[in-house]
Amino acid sequence: MKSTPNARNSTSLNPRNTASTTISPEQYSQSPSRRRQSSIAVQKEIDSLQPLTPEGARPVWAPGNTELMSQNLETLLRAARYTPESRGAIVPATPNTAQTPTGSLSKKTKKRPREDDSDHEYKENKTPTSNKRRATLSTTAAARRPIVKPIKPLPLNHVVQVEPKIDLAKLAPQPLRISYKPHPLEDRSDAWYTEMFRRLFRQTDKFATRYFGVHDLDAGEFFEPWAAGMTGEFITWAEQVAESDPNLGTGSWDDLLRDTMQRKWLVMGILMKIVRVKIFDVDLFGAGKEQAELLHGLSRAFVGREGFGRQALRAETVRTIIGRNSVTENFYSSVTTLTAQISLLLKPLTDYLYGMQPRFGIPLPKIEDQYQALHNLVSTAAYLSLCIKLSPTIFTFNDVSPGTFYDETDHYSLENRLYLDSQEAVLTDHRLQLEIFHDRRAHLNAALDTLIKAGKRDTRAGIKADAALAAHETKVPTPVDRDYRAMCKIGVWPVVTRYKPGQDEDDEKGECSRFLREKDGFRVLQLARGAVVCYYGWSRRDVHGRLELNPAGERTGLRCWVRGKTEKKGLGDRGKVVAGLGAAVVGVMMVGGLGMLSDSFPAVQGMDYIEAGRFFACEVLSVCHT
Repeated sequence: MKSTPNARNSTSLNPRNTASTTISPEQYSQSPSRRRQSSIAVQKEIDSLQPLTPEGARPVWAPGNTELMSQNLETLLRAARYTPESRGAIVPATPNTAQTPTGSLSKKTKKRPREDDSDHEYKENKTPTSNKRRATLSTTAAARRPIVKPIKPLPLNHVVQVEPKIDLAKLAPQPLRISYKPHPLEDRSDAWYTEMFRRLFRQTDKFATRYFGVHDLDAGEFFEPWAAGMTGEFITWAEQVAESDPNLGTGSWDDLLRDTMQRKWLVMGILMKIVRVKIFDVDLFGAGKEQAELLHGLSRAFVGREGFGRQALRAETVRTIIGRNSVTENFYSSVTTLTAQISLLLKPLTDYLYGMQPRFGIPLPKIEDQYQALHNLVSTAAYLSLCIKLSPTIFTFNDVSPGTFYDETDHYSLENRLYLDSQEAVLTDHRLQLEIFHDRRAHLNAALDTLIKAGKRDTRAGIKADAALAAHETKVPTPVDRDYRAMCKIGVWPVVTRYKPGQDEDDEKGECSRFLREKDGFRVLQLARGAVVCYYGWSRRDVHGRLELNPAGERTGLRCWVRGKTEKKGLGDRGKVVAGLGAAVVGVMMVGGLGMLSDSFPAVQGMDYIEAGRFFACEVLSVCHT
């Protein structure tokens, strides 16, 4: 069979037919005229870019910058389509081919059968039992390979997804209510409470992941979320559930909001702390004023009584207050109020994140959906608190405070990566200290040996060198496991424990088998272990039990840290400008324009999309600092 210029896909795999005039993808992509035309078109598009700020001025965020960035991004996307890299390895269309809507080539005439299907020699060599020499593929076999389709350019709303600041008072969301079934007469089992707390944990985890874990802020130091106008109440709640790790990086509080996973667990810890204080610790959530005073009076009147008797009386009172209803009279209004308060508490962080581009391929959730999900979370926790108040047993919620020693019996670690990174930083510093110590000791030994050989051991210089060596021996670095141990960095979930009077046989016979005063002993069941994010913390104490000075440095309080951030004017606006420019660069790379950018920046050659994106973000940051 003879190959013709119009028969691109009809070449034979027979090594005897090696003559072909088909243009290979490599020859097409490296055509000089094609590259000159692309360069001219790209240069025209780049020259049409509009600056966000006047030349020589510092970048300041303005409401009109979003429209300018969208126009510039469309220009960059058009410029990226002119480059050969954005089209992929495609053979040019011939008179016998047609361009399909998807960008691939299709035949107008009837497709010819492949000649390699009738090549008996090639087929015979494919069998495992054949001893014949395998046929060599022809030089035109590259044209027979499947065509690699280029990545379709994404719509603009998928490249830049930002949300303007929304006033909740003007939005006035009306979330849907959740209806609950009436409570049973008997007390619920341990398995039921365990499953309910497990569901509440999953619901809180899903909320924090979906609405606060879709943005990456760890690309550079220009992201300043603490300078986004955090309220004093938010800072107070954050200080109660987290502390900084002086071992990693700068040892600052920035990692808690810049790192995606730490930000997610921090928000989840704050939510659970609020739920415990505002829902589980109150006498009865959603109760009226007189009802709340009645329950508080019972607690004061029987404060010296045995705990199970007092709790049984309170449970009967709560059942009388609720009656045949499933919730209290002010349940839904209290849920709505608490939801609005938590939403306002998280609003500065939400506005900061929603003004930036989420991770590639992840849609930006709506504010309305976030409010509804938060309302459902508060409602579920409030209903669970009513079930606990109806039980004659005692429930305790013990928070895992920052700096608490990790105990695998009561706690479990959520992020082992953060703990291992902190431990590796401590070990690296310890190895460096040992190396410095040994070098210094070798130097002192050499100086002392020189004086001994010179017969000056008993002279003033010899005595001084001997004393210096003895003093240095007392400064040997102690083992790491003696001064450090796993400690809580973020307390995400409390330890939930249930205390029940009597023995297991009382549950089998029923709750009314014996009176409460006739039951012997009590049982302790751990319904939920505490969830924490650990780090390798300093734990050395002196003879008086006081914590010694951390060699990594003392921590700075979060409130002082935020005050120092807010004094730097324009940091929040700069972060938004840089994030928008970074989104434009990522948009160009997604449509295959990385090759165009690598011509101007040889340093990005060989980098993947993530590394190249961080490189360009740092370049933009350096421009902002000048």
